[in-house]
Order: sequence, then C-alpha cells, then structure tokens
Amino acid sequence: MRFRTALVALVAGLALVASAVPAAALREPVPIVGASDVSAATMASWFRANKPAGAQCLEPGVSMDQLAKLYVKEGAKENIRGDIAFAQAILETGWFRFGCEGNNFAGIGVTTTGATGNAFPTPRIGVRAQIQHLVAYAKAGIRKRDLAHPCVDPRFSLVSPKGKAPTWNQMGDGNWAQDKKYGRKIINLYNGLRAYAGLPSVGNQI
Repeated sequence: MRFRTALVALVAGLALVASAVPAAALREPVPIVGASDVSAATMASWFRANKPAGAQCLEPGVSMDQLAKLYVKEGAKENIRGDIAFAQAILETGWFRFGCEGNNFAGIGVTTTGATGNAFPTPRIGVRAQIQHLVAYAKAGIRKRDLAHPCVDPRFSLVSPKGKAPTWNQMGDGNWAQDKKYGRKIINLYNGLRAYAGLPSVGNQI
C-alpha cells in the first residue's frame, strides 16, 4: 500500500512538472547555427534522385556537385548549417528550376510579388550572401566585420535586431518569408535529405 501511494505521488508530481513547461519548450527547435550533417556528395545525389522534370537554372558549367560543395564550405566558414541552407534553396527555386537567375538561390531582395531580387556575380557569392543573411538572423550582436568574408549580403543591415530568429522553425511569419509554414517546409525537405543519407529526422514536433 505504501509503495502504491508513493507511485501515485510520483506520477502526480511528474504531471505537475510537465504542465509547468511552456508549450513552445516542447517543440524541437532546429538551429541555424552548426555543422552540416550531410555531405555535399550526398546532397547532390539526393537532388538528382528527387528533382522534378525541368531544366536547372544554374549557370552553364556549374554542376550540382559544385553547388552542394559551396553550401557545405560557405556554411562551415560561418558555422551555419549549409545542408539545411541547401534545402532552403531547393524550396526557393523549385528544385533549381526557376528564380535563381543572377545566382540568387534564396529569394534575397524578393520583397514583393514579381520582384526579381538581388543578383550576384558567381554561384559562390550567391551562396555566400544567403549564408551571411542566415548569420544575421541567427547570431545575436553579429557585425559585418565579424563575418568570415567581406559582406556581400545587401540586406544584412536590414535584419534587426541581429539574432532575432536563431532557428529554422522561426524563418517564416515575417522573418525570411511571410509564409507561416516556411520553416516547416524547409525542415520537411531537409528531413527528406536526411532520410536519403540514413540519418534520423529533426524538428518532429514543429
């Protein structure tokens, strides 16, 4: 009887603790900062295995293998998860079928319907601008002079305060995009990539 009473008290205590945890804390955040889990080779292979029919809008002579390497390398320079940034580019360009003219793979500067956005001279600079824009959202107090390379993101200064959205879950609803499901869409794409790589999914509770 004493054991049963103690067990009931323990269960009641656990329930009380759980009810005190804010709902937001029960979600699984997916941070923007960190190392890529998926290799560039796997990213390119996943792209080729899943891309819809249609011409890629990459510059002539630029392969998906090269682009994937840029995401991993540029992400590593700023400690940004380049493999998820690649998934963001997939979403923004419809699997690189449209919208990446001028090496703009993330819709930077596309603030209204029909706007063309910013242009960048090379794929590397386009990826770098995307990574630097993610830095602005993810790292509190970051300044241009703190970046690994000179700032090429034309909208870096417009993110205020810096570090206002440190997780991919927060990228929608007026941050990177207006779509409230924007972050979820990116994470879902990324989980497809992780499954292809044999890795467990992330952000399951968002």
